[in-house]
Amino acid sequence: MGSRILSGSLLVAGSAIGAGMLGIPLVTSNAGFFPAALASIFVAIFMLITGWFFVEITCWHAPGANILSIATNDGTLMLQGLVSHFVQVMPDPIFIYIVFTVFFGGIVTIGMPWITRCNAIALGIMAFSYIGLMTLGLHKVNYE
Repeated sequence: MGSRILSGSLLVAGSAIGAGMLGIPLVTSNAGFFPAALASIFVAIFMLITGWFFVEITCWHAPGANILSIATNDGTLMLQGLVSHFVQVMPDPIFIYIVFTVFFGGIVTIGMPWITRCNAIALGIMAFSYIGLMTLGLHKVNYE
């Protein structure tokens, strides 16, 4: 029971922290506290507005629409454009679905122990990256 709670906690923590949280101190270290705080407030407002856009686009679609149905109808072309930008080929949407499904479905199919290991590895990498970024940026801190 304790292992399942720890695994669930690590999954939530890893999702909440995310890779962006690791880059914020590095990117904003030269600006100082108040400009970084102002930028963070601006980003929070931007995220709020983005949430409102999600509500609006959900209301435009048929009743029962969700992110998956919206992404299937509208997002496939955006994902194709992103992939084609990097590989200079326009992939078929089915190919994108297959690659995504095989990669993540393979991890899920192997079982819960592998999901827990992959999650722990990802969270460990984020933690070490955060500690490394803090250590590397420590000499730039002005204590006066």
